[in-house]
Amino acid sequence: MPTLKIKVDTKKNASFLKKLLQNFSFVKNIEDDLPVNPTQSQFDQLKRTLSTIEPGTMLNEIEDPVSWQKNIRHEW
Repeated sequence: MPTLKIKVDTKKNASFLKKLLQNFSFVKNIEDDLPVNPTQSQFDQLKRTLSTIEPGTMLNEIEDPVSWQKNIRHEW
């Protein structure tokens, strides 16, 4: 099974990435030193994580969303 090792700049970003990756079925194991709150549902964890992102900062590197989306579709 392939392994991916990622280093991030802050614990906040590490926590965000971990919570995001936990929602993908193909991610089998995440090893880290951050605490997990298993009492919350995945939806609640994702909602709380996404609420910490300031509006307009996510995916802001995409200059032309329409052409980006068309390009993504052609990759399938």
